[in-house]
Amino acid sequence: MGRGLTTYIGSENVYSVVIMGRRYVVKRIRKKLKDGTVKTYYYVYEQYRDGDRVPTKYIAPLEEIVEFYIKHKRKHEERWARGDSNPRPPGYEPGALPG
Repeated sequence: MGRGLTTYIGSENVYSVVIMGRRYVVKRIRKKLKDGTVKTYYYVYEQYRDGDRVPTKYIAPLEEIVEFYIKHKRKHEERWARGDSNPRPPGYEPGALPG
């Protein structure tokens, strides 16, 4: 089953952030499908300056990035919830030291 894409109604920047000299932009793109409905998609692009040019590189749909973040955040939280990642050596037993 295809998407049935026919027309771009428009695109606009929704959000942008600059990280280490690279600008990441979230664009909202509205597409009119063959059945007459209008669907809205969000995509992430990377932009950077190369002399006078500003190249734009497609990264991924915003939905996939959010799913990836949530999945890996849960793994990270589970790892820390298991216990101390830097356990110390066990203490000495009573009476083990001379004196």
